[in-house]
Amino acid sequence: MWVWIPRYEYKIDSTAKTIDVNFIEGTSTNTTAGYTLHPAFSTDIDNGGWSSDIAGFWVAKYPAGWQNGTDGEASIGTPERSSKTYQTTSANNTYDGNISTGKQMSYPVFKANTYAYNYITVGDAYTLSQDIKNASRYGLRNVDSHLQKNSEWGAVAYLAHSKYGVNGQDLIQPNDTNKNNTPTGIYAVTSPETVINTSTTQNITGVYDMSGCIWERTATFLKEGTTNYTTEMPIGSSNKYVTIYEGTWDTCNKKGDAVKETLTSGNSNNGSWNGDYSQFVNMSNPVFVRGGRFRPREWCWYLCV
Repeated sequence: MWVWIPRYEYKIDSTAKTIDVNFIEGTSTNTTAGYTLHPAFSTDIDNGGWSSDIAGFWVAKYPAGWQNGTDGEASIGTPERSSKTYQTTSANNTYDGNISTGKQMSYPVFKANTYAYNYITVGDAYTLSQDIKNASRYGLRNVDSHLQKNSEWGAVAYLAHSKYGVNGQDLIQPNDTNKNNTPTGIYAVTSPETVINTSTTQNITGVYDMSGCIWERTATFLKEGTTNYTTEMPIGSSNKYVTIYEGTWDTCNKKGDAVKETLTSGNSNNGSWNGDYSQFVNMSNPVFVRGGRFRPREWCWYLCV
């Protein structure tokens, strides 16, 4: 299940904690005075742009989940697997059995009330997400699927805080479901479709579980950080699939990523809107983590552009 995020310009009111959004038809680069074209739709690669101006992108409605992983089920059955294989071995036994180097990864689903796909490195998630465009099970055509970047996560978050979402009100509830490792390796479950208070629009048309459920690791990396979990993800310089940050909290200032633009103070570790906690990446933890969490080592949504 997918949600269309249309091209738009935005202006932030930090006092009211609202974001004014104007949709832009087609791929026009004209903007209203005082507004910024969101970089996720532009060709500004260093700020998370794409290889061409785009009219919008599709984002998965739910975090990635295990096939046949409806809440209450005890077995994954026989999943359809990608030709891509895990590059690393997990120390944990998962819903899909032991993850080991060379084992084929099972394609995820993006559905309500489904066990979240967990214990996968960001490098493996990056690789598998790009293979989605080749899988027949999704029925996709002419798309370029990839692991979500900071800019794209920010584009969804900004739209959620506009009049097309919750209009700056602190209404999006975290999904804090806890399965207590039952079945094996399962802690988080995507929201049921009827639980609309976890949706960005407070109805079934929005994106679910941007708060809670799982940590969402994006294809965004702090240059020269440890590469332990980024196998196969190119991290030398920014491209349309990966955004590279350089420097520290004080020197990084990218637009549209819901990092510094949505703080009420200058401290990266507190002062986020609605009292949310925030922390900048460092060399030991160079991959951005978004959306809150219930259990670690989860992965982010995919995009189809």
